[in-house]
Order: sequence, then C-alpha cells, then structure tokens
Amino acid sequence: MGKKVKSAYESALERLGLSDTPKSDTLTEKQKERLAEIDRVYEAKAAERKILAESEIAKLAGQGKFEEMNVVKDKLVQTLGKFEEEKKREKKEVRSKKG
Repeated sequence: MGKKVKSAYESALERLGLSDTPKSDTLTEKQKERLAEIDRVYEAKAAERKILAESEIAKLAGQGKFEEMNVVKDKLVQTLGKFEEEKKREKKEVRSKKG
C-alpha cells in the first residue's frame, strides 16, 4: 500500500514524457538529496537576480528611464529562463546516473 496514487494529469504528463518527476522509487536517497540541492541553488540564484533587477528597475523608474526598465525586465526573463534550463539539465543528469 506504499504506492502513491497519481492524478490523471500526472499520469498524462508521464506518458507524454513531460513529467518533471520520475517514479520516486527509482531514485536513490543520494539522488533525491542532490535534486533538492539543485532546486535550492537555482531558487537562490533566481531570487538574487530578481532582487537586483527590482532594485535597478526602481532606480530607473525614479529617473523616468522607462525603455531601460524594459531592457532590465527582458534580461531578467532571459536569465531566469537560462537558469530553468540549466536546472533541468542538471536534474536530468542526476536522474540518468545509476546509484
């Protein structure tokens, strides 16, 4: 009775190969810990970038530099996307390793 029941949504994602979480019983404790560490690292990186961008945006808004604000916002979106891709790649590597 130790199996977790999946929602229809989770099952569909898994069948399509879009699930971000494979069967948890196939991962070792070390892999699970590494995956959690990766999440923490990238959450911290994203938070840091958001804080820096918000500070820069506030400064630019005070100066009336609205076009520059949009550039900072766009750069933030690109950076966060890059972080997400890096995180997915690292997690995929961890999942693909045996033991």
